[in-house]
Amino acid sequence: MRYWMWPAAVLLLILAASGAFAQKGYLKTPITVFEFGAPEDIAPPEDFDPAVLIRTMLFAKLEATREYRPLHYSRRSAPIQLALEDGRLPLSKAEPPFNVPEGDTWRAVEVGRILRTPFALAGSIESYQYDDATRTGSIVVSLEVYNVEENTVVVSAAVTGKASGGSESDEVGVMTAAIDDAATKMMAEISEPLGIGKAVLDTSAPERRKQISGGFTRTAFLLTAAGVVLALLILGD
Repeated sequence: MRYWMWPAAVLLLILAASGAFAQKGYLKTPITVFEFGAPEDIAPPEDFDPAVLIRTMLFAKLEATREYRPLHYSRRSAPIQLALEDGRLPLSKAEPPFNVPEGDTWRAVEVGRILRTPFALAGSIESYQYDDATRTGSIVVSLEVYNVEENTVVVSAAVTGKASGGSESDEVGVMTAAIDDAATKMMAEISEPLGIGKAVLDTSAPERRKQISGGFTRTAFLLTAAGVVLALLILGD
């Protein structure tokens, strides 16, 4: 291999890695998904946590979009631990619910600033009901999406998930279906305001998002094409 081929080979690897990052979603817009709050009077079965399940389902649905890269909030993360230690974040604000006002802002926005994510999603279970006699269940969930950088609410909504089961169904099965119904309805509420499936985010920061839906696909294609051309030049020499 000639001397000039070594830097060309390195460039080829960089181009390939960049294309892979673009295709896998590393260039998506980050959005922190916080733990959902839940009232103390609900009594789901042991080892069944509806708040965790709502967050998990919504996380998966956001992850499947081309526009957003959801991030799990964790109090054990390094930025949060540092903020707790130096007093920038009181312990009470590191726990759900996160969709509550804090002066002229919201708890999710305060924590989102520490995490340096442009968007944040938080919510709470408002009602959890299961009727064993009819094998039916419903759950009411409120949620908000915040533009952390602009300190604004992009979406505020409440949805009701419902489900019913057969004679052999149990509470976990019925309520899991109800939660999935609620998560689907939540995605319907946030999709248009967040520009999911569109080329431009038309609500809060359009200049940031002009190439979200398809832009990264084009970038990956161009990087891959450049890598192929470079490989041909190296092999053809």
